[in-house]
Amino acid sequence: MPRWFRKKTFGYGWTAASWEGWLATLLLILACVGVNDSELMRLDKTARMVCTLALVAGFFALVLATSGRESETKDDF
Repeated sequence: MPRWFRKKTFGYGWTAASWEGWLATLLLILACVGVNDSELMRLDKTARMVCTLALVAGFFALVLATSGRESETKDDF
């Protein structure tokens, strides 16, 4: 799978490295806004929170799957 995300140069976390990563980030934002819009979705506060957490957890799993993480330890033999 291609690298959609890469480790940040400074700080913690990942940043988008391709157009697919930026598209996934935009879709996450739109989905979270849509879920939390009280006129669009007739959900109570608890259901909104659960849906938002599920979206963020799914996005985090996508980032881990497409980040192309290198091994933290290097063999210097």
